Amino acid sequence: MIGGPFMRVTTTDLFALHTFSKPLLVAGGIIAVDNWIDAKTNTYQSTLNYFPDQQPEIKLGYDHQHDTDPQWAHDQLAFLSQADDGTSQVFTQSLLGTPAVQRTWLKTGVDRFLWAADGQGWYLQTHESLAQTSKFPHATRLTRMHIQANGSGLRSENTQTTLFYQGLAAADQQVLHQSAHAFHLVAATDDCLALAFEPDDQFNGDQSPTTTTELFDLATKQLTPIVTGNASATSFSPDGQKLLFVGDPGDGTALADTLMIYDRQAQTYQEIFSDAPEVGNWTIADSQQNLSNVWARFVDDDHVMFLYSLAGEVFLATSDLAGHWQKLDTPTGTISDFNNDGEKIAYTYTNFTTPSQLWANLGLVADHNTAWSKAHQVQTPKAFSFPRGGYHIQGWYLPPVAPAAKHPAILSVHGGPHGAYGNIFFHELQVFAAQGFGVIFSNPRGSATYGRDFLAGNLADYGGEDYQDLMGALDYGLKLDDTIDTKHLYMTGGSYGGFMANWMVTHTDRFAAIVSQRGISDWLSFYGTSDIGFFFGNLELGQYQLDGSHRDSWWHQSPLAHVQNAHTPLLLMHSEDDLRVPVGQSEEFYTALKAQGSPVEFLRFPDSNHDLSRTGLPNLRLERLDAVIDWLKQH
Repeated sequence: MIGGPFMRVTTTDLFALHTFSKPLLVAGGIIAVDNWIDAKTNTYQSTLNYFPDQQPEIKLGYDHQHDTDPQWAHDQLAFLSQADDGTSQVFTQSLLGTPAVQRTWLKTGVDRFLWAADGQGWYLQTHESLAQTSKFPHATRLTRMHIQANGSGLRSENTQTTLFYQGLAAADQQVLHQSAHAFHLVAATDDCLALAFEPDDQFNGDQSPTTTTELFDLATKQLTPIVTGNASATSFSPDGQKLLFVGDPGDGTALADTLMIYDRQAQTYQEIFSDAPEVGNWTIADSQQNLSNVWARFVDDDHVMFLYSLAGEVFLATSDLAGHWQKLDTPTGTISDFNNDGEKIAYTYTNFTTPSQLWANLGLVADHNTAWSKAHQVQTPKAFSFPRGGYHIQGWYLPPVAPAAKHPAILSVHGGPHGAYGNIFFHELQVFAAQGFGVIFSNPRGSATYGRDFLAGNLADYGGEDYQDLMGALDYGLKLDDTIDTKHLYMTGGSYGGFMANWMVTHTDRFAAIVSQRGISDWLSFYGTSDIGFFFGNLELGQYQLDGSHRDSWWHQSPLAHVQNAHTPLLLMHSEDDLRVPVGQSEEFYTALKAQGSPVEFLRFPDSNHDLSRTGLPNLRLERLDAVIDWLKQH
């Protein structure tokens, strides 16, 4: 935004922003989930908004704090919300905004639900622990390979997942299926359901966990496995004869997702595209909340609609089942969520300077951040690209608000590594600019949105050419602004960006200070302690060998192996409950740095996991961001 006077973006603006998700086309309009963060309760909240065609919006929902997952069938709206007893239940409501009516009272609450095809009831999924409660603690016995998951802890083997059918009357309820093996209800048609069973010990050569999708026959109550692999079902075709999948058609090592179709009659499973785009939304941000993460849907029996990512942006496209696809005309930026009814499209949209909007076809429907955007100075980055090592490396430079004659700059590195920075609103980067920092951010090899070869470009070479790409982006960004003070260059990043922070502190002295967030320091210990270590390490670094022949390569790619070269002041930040990159990774690095007298401090966040910067406790998100800024300004 140019001109003034405007307010600068602050950390607490996190509480002022609203984002749309899960758009739903209904009779005469669109329903979308409106999401925000409440400072007083330190919680994420959501409600439903109905936007009638050419009429003012109507607020829907039950408690207007936990309303989500709207679904429409036979002119009826159902959604999930928190009942008075604290459990998640199904509610229905008129589009006129009359009070919502609770329809389910399951003791364990409803995890997922789908309308029955006839609109006369719902399929409900619940789960519960079968462990006996006691005032005395007991040991947990584990027998599976995949024993833990970030955000949920140990994967207990003493649980039960149940599938119910309930009619519109609560008394009309029956158990359809129960299993000790966790599954998810993903799609429904008139004669069967698609259930996705979570990985147990089914691994493709220990490369990646696989999901088994099974069809549940509503008449016979029998399950039939149809697909095992690294792919997720999204929806049935309108005639119920085909099931659409998003994922890897092979063994889970392709990295980029594509589309597959299972034909029930022919009993075939095949990829739609021969030269596929990168299906999905792979741009990384910190403001988008509660997205459906459904990246593809049927339009009719012979066509699908999907999100795809290209060069830091996310688009909508349609394709026939032979793979002839075309991009749809949508605004430039990131389409974060979408839905269609065969005639009309509803989608949520964001770009560098726009937090979130709701669109239908090519028309803007709603923007709940209009007043905020008018009042704040939101910076627009300058894009750049440069050739390096056979690729073109894309990046951006975000200039500071009211720059001084000489001002500092931050090199920010994204996580993944197979995600991407892009044309999407990023609160954290705007805060850096408001604090007087120029911000250089780019997509080194290994990032998504540039094709499969680029996506695999960092495999078995962590800290090699990807590091050189980032340093090249730093140099290119400096050329765009000769007022940057090269004596006050800083660096920060999280997850893969945290690994790269640890790598840079041991490989260069160009930065005045570095902040490493949830970063890997030791690939060897990561293998057995991370919830994904045993397959992620194999995929990213090279196969783990029982004879130990992999160790030299893995250790060479570990920042800890080079710790003796560290001189730059480093702040390590980690969440206590991080199971993706366990806190021990920072503990190892901190201990080694302290032992040799290197300048280092360690900030640990309670009640937080790997997703702190995106969905963590709001007060700790503010504390994290304030700590990054304070550390850099101290140096």
